[in-house]
Amino acid sequence: NQQLLREKEFLEQQVEERTRMLNELVLDLKNKTNESKQLCIALLRANRKLRSQVGTDALTGLPNRRHAIDQTRRIWSESIRCNFPMACIFLDVDGFKLINDIYGHSAGDKVLRHIALKLRTAIRISDYAYRYAGDEFVIIFFSIPADIFEKKLERIRHTVDCLTIDEHPELHMSVSVGGAYGLGNTKELFKAADN
Repeated sequence: NQQLLREKEFLEQQVEERTRMLNELVLDLKNKTNESKQLCIALLRANRKLRSQVGTDALTGLPNRRHAIDQTRRIWSESIRCNFPMACIFLDVDGFKLINDIYGHSAGDKVLRHIALKLRTAIRISDYAYRYAGDEFVIIFFSIPADIFEKKLERIRHTVDCLTIDEHPELHMSVSVGGAYGLGNTKELFKAADN
């Protein structure tokens, strides 16, 4: 009987020890799972931020050319599916190289930032403004009637033409604007507006 009692106690100690070890392993696994979840959340946030940075022009805060092309394809598909007209404006700052040469690159940067701000405020929530390259900007209009588009194009050109920079009140900006309305595909739309 004493032998059986000793063996029983020994087995109970073994079970108790292994239960304690198992509880420690479960706790460690929970901690590592929580750490893994936190790392996944941090990674998702970092990827979201990186995607935003990749698609955003650092100077103006507008989406960049790459994002513009992707977004335009998506909008074009939606436009065809819903049978809504789509339009595009290309906007180019006249004499931008001279602005940089005469007033310096910081003045040129301010011109681009001012234009970006004006474009943001001049479009509807359903439209998209992008910095396409250098001193070129693109605006995509989704579901806009032709007569409204023509007025919008002229209003945007006039708004940007009236821009001034506080440090250089003598600097008068002008822009060249081209527009295209409801062509066969996005490539043709961009090309027609740019031409």
